[in-house]
Amino acid sequence: MRNVLRLLEEELENQFDVLNHRIKAGAEASLSWSDGDLQAAQTHAEKCRSALGGIFDEFDVILTASTVGEATEDLVGISDSCFNRIWTMMHGPCVTIPAFSGPNGMPVGIQVVGRPGDDANVIEIAGWITRIYSWVLLDKWWEIKHGIYTGSLACRTSSRW
Repeated sequence: MRNVLRLLEEELENQFDVLNHRIKAGAEASLSWSDGDLQAAQTHAEKCRSALGGIFDEFDVILTASTVGEATEDLVGISDSCFNRIWTMMHGPCVTIPAFSGPNGMPVGIQVVGRPGDDANVIEIAGWITRIYSWVLLDKWWEIKHGIYTGSLACRTSSRW
């Protein structure tokens, strides 16, 4: 976060009042971090990246939620990015694709996450999932809309899309 804060130094100093509440909260929280706290967090993140590598030895991608809930109604507001921050910290590529509509009719996305450096493959797989998923959603739209779809939308992939 301190690196991000350095990048936002001018905005934090001159435009703090117009920044979104998550950036403000992060900036304020980081003031209490010691160098030891920061180093411990970076060490922990490196251990997590190492463990994640083992998962990608077995799976091409991970599918996960892209955010908490649906997009904001004005399409310019910022939702909670806690799921995105995790993958940024893992240094891996991720692509968000629309999956459902939330209670307000706004999109809810799923995130396709891959091994660091595997950007092209993640983009290709995300496209494949979008094509297959769209077909499943069209076929099962009524059941999904009414919350009664009980089938699985997961599948094991081949090595080539």
